[in-house]
Amino acid sequence: MLLTDWGTIKNIAIVGIVTYLMFIIVLRISGKRTLSQMNVYDFSVTVALGSILASTITNANTAALSGIFSFTLLVVFQYIIAKLAVHLQFFNKLIKSEPSLLFYKGQYDWENMKKQRVTQDDFLQELRQQQCSSTDDILAVVMEASGKLSILKKTDSFPANNTLRNIQHRFLEEDPEYRNENQ
Repeated sequence: MLLTDWGTIKNIAIVGIVTYLMFIIVLRISGKRTLSQMNVYDFSVTVALGSILASTITNANTAALSGIFSFTLLVVFQYIIAKLAVHLQFFNKLIKSEPSLLFYKGQYDWENMKKQRVTQDDFLQELRQQQCSSTDDILAVVMEASGKLSILKKTDSFPANNTLRNIQHRFLEEDPEYRNENQ
């Protein structure tokens, strides 16, 4: 059977329109960070928001105000968590994972790759997708807190304000060129 009754369809349409509009308003007020998927926590909030919106629209037992309250509460909670992470370093470290160096100046960190569940095939595929034809052109590859791989290409000299400065790794500690630029 395709339809149960027209009352159900009418209810879904009304609740869908109201909750969707409120969803957009709440997201606009909360800012870009709410749906940024910058880390595991942000990704979880994004998935939960979608789930709440869908169940509010399709579940006749969920009142529209309950759904609106649920996603507003989640957005407010995400805002508070993000604010705390910005202002309290220990809290930031508690909710976010650290970036992981997987490759540096021709050396794979097999231990980190295994820990992050990245195979050499995954690694090479990402390099190809970023138009890198050789690992000889790569300074470093970092798995970010978001799970994405960042590929840093080699330059003639090591940049003074390099983007590896928040990564603790033995490859960096052992590299005299890196240490000279970052002391």
